[in-house]
Amino acid sequence: MSKVINNFQGRENAIVFKAASNGVNSNSIDNLSYAKYIQNMILNEDNNLSVRNGTKIVASQEINPDVIFNDQLKLMNYINFNGNSEIITYQTYFIKTPYINFQTNIVINRLADNITQIAIDIRALNANQKAVLYKYFFENVYVFIEQESYSDKCEIFDVEQNNDDIIFKVNLDISFFDIQFDLWIERAGIYKFIDSDIVDNLTILGLDFNPNVIVSYINYQRYLIICNGIDPVQYYDGTDLKELKSDYQITQISITKTSNNALSLVVDLLYEAELRENLVINNIVKVVSGLRLETPNKITNVVFTVTDNIKIDLTFEDNFIGNPTNILYLKPIPAFSYINIINDRLFALDSGGSFYKKFRSPDKSMLVYYCEKRKSIFNWYNQRGIIESINLASNSNKIDDLQCFNTYQGRILFWGKESVQIWTGNDPTVINDGQNIEFGDFRWQKTEPVGIFSKNMFVELPNVFIFLSKFGICSLKIDGFNNLNIDLFFADNVNSYIRKQLENLTTEREYRNLNCFVYPYGGFIGFRFIHNCYIYQLKGQGFWTIFTQNFSDSKTFLYDSVSKNLYLANKGDVLVYCDKLKYKNYMDMENNPIPFNLYYNWFNITATWYNENIYLSCQSSEDILVKIKVYLNYDMSDYQLTEIKVNQIDSKFDISRFDIDEFSNNEKAIYPQETLRFHTDSISLKINGVAYKEFIFDSLYLSGGINIEKKTSKNAD
Repeated sequence: MSKVINNFQGRENAIVFKAASNGVNSNSIDNLSYAKYIQNMILNEDNNLSVRNGTKIVASQEINPDVIFNDQLKLMNYINFNGNSEIITYQTYFIKTPYINFQTNIVINRLADNITQIAIDIRALNANQKAVLYKYFFENVYVFIEQESYSDKCEIFDVEQNNDDIIFKVNLDISFFDIQFDLWIERAGIYKFIDSDIVDNLTILGLDFNPNVIVSYINYQRYLIICNGIDPVQYYDGTDLKELKSDYQITQISITKTSNNALSLVVDLLYEAELRENLVINNIVKVVSGLRLETPNKITNVVFTVTDNIKIDLTFEDNFIGNPTNILYLKPIPAFSYINIINDRLFALDSGGSFYKKFRSPDKSMLVYYCEKRKSIFNWYNQRGIIESINLASNSNKIDDLQCFNTYQGRILFWGKESVQIWTGNDPTVINDGQNIEFGDFRWQKTEPVGIFSKNMFVELPNVFIFLSKFGICSLKIDGFNNLNIDLFFADNVNSYIRKQLENLTTEREYRNLNCFVYPYGGFIGFRFIHNCYIYQLKGQGFWTIFTQNFSDSKTFLYDSVSKNLYLANKGDVLVYCDKLKYKNYMDMENNPIPFNLYYNWFNITATWYNENIYLSCQSSEDILVKIKVYLNYDMSDYQLTEIKVNQIDSKFDISRFDIDEFSNNEKAIYPQETLRFHTDSISLKINGVAYKEFIFDSLYLSGGINIEKKTSKNAD
């Protein structure tokens, strides 16, 4: 708060601006415990504002002439069998377009100013090569134009694919292009490193994934499961990254044991193509004998005979133990877009990309699949050869697109963009009560007309669930009657800023890059938008501030529960937030100083204030220049600007004094100060600087006096 005190530093009065300990509040006027804007500062244990800590590189990509690394889309973690944390990252990169002669197979044409059409001739390619390029070139993927004069990346649009050409447009003028250039295409890979004290190189787990996706993951049953809605679901077991496939029981007409290691199957012709693909020599299958699964067995020979049905004669490496009754093989599951756990069972959302300006197709958008077997990641298909699902479309009168789901306080929340469905129960499988009445305890409870803006934008804290909706940042809480209630005003202090951030979203890429995190060690959560990362510090009634630089640049964050570290990403590097003694520093990536800003709201003074000097109460471990701008009389064009050099003596900032000679009017050298004369009836303040080391702001003093004739109160607020 701001208040007038008497006899300050030889002056009659002073107005005191204490650190805005209640954080950002865009709506507050005449209450200086709030600020209009706080950048890169957090509330410390003394209720002062400290410049946030910096970051340090802990892992990086090795230089590779065949790869240009772009953005990291997702940081994940996996606890290996030694109890160590492995950090997994989903990283995009550029490779030169394969199979293409850049001198003869690429033609460019000017369509308009800053629009060029690029055509790739693929007539000489075989079917498999064409299929690869069809997969690589799609709407809004990045390409990188490499040439001698100037190289740059851009999105492609209006993509056309046919048997002869792949044609697309870019927002580059034809004058941008050299006569000779190379065309690189964006793909993605999955990499890992072990959390340690030294900078580690990222090692490859898998390559050639889609770069235009929102990546989701969970750790379950000692596996890390990764999905994106486009590529096959992957799982990591601590050694290898593999496609997640499920045991699939063949739907057969008959099965006959023909020898100790051979059998004959008869199946419907409908399954011919699938069985020819999966029942091949050297494939491992599981033989079922009665209700028992035998040891996995390798196929050594297979013969298909087509009649009215299809007969399959199979020979195996090992003898059977019993009499075979069926065969299981591993079958791919859909390219799920989201997977999570509900009561020891995996549930998933159907395939399809994540989009800002469109929904998935209606036959996919509201389907929720679940695994046939509890506590398993490999048993999705039931005995009829299908994956069971629930269609949530019947419980809402809104057209919607499911984004994610989670359990909270005994309920299951299915989040769409327009609404959330609240369900109860444990088991979605149907139970028969013995009287031909089937029921299950998995039931819809209600639908609330508030959805989630993006599947990446929610965090769960004890007793509160916080998420981003189209109305701003909201919360979900349990009341005294065990009812779930949505609080649209949870972040009312900053929601005008948040809604502006959402209005500024224009592209699908910006939408996919929205992200959030919870950092228990530091006591704050963060919601990252296009240009800013909004931080909610868990102190008192809550403290909002805004982080920029590495925090606004990073498209992904990870709190690692083993090391208690907060990880960020910057192009090909993984960073750690340096707020622990082991890493502590106050510069991003150890070489970029951190700018800070404190912008107070307007407040009215009850009488005209005549100012003489300005004093700064702060602590700094290094000399720093602090800039102060004082706005007057509700007029942003009427302001006074000054700079104060904070020059402390001694190396320990918490006990040091300021240079008396430099501040000759500063009694006892307690405050650095400058002369600043003005008079006003209302004031707004901006304080900013660039910190290389720790800087703590306590308060600012405007010394002078009040017009006695108009004076009505000691308090300026």
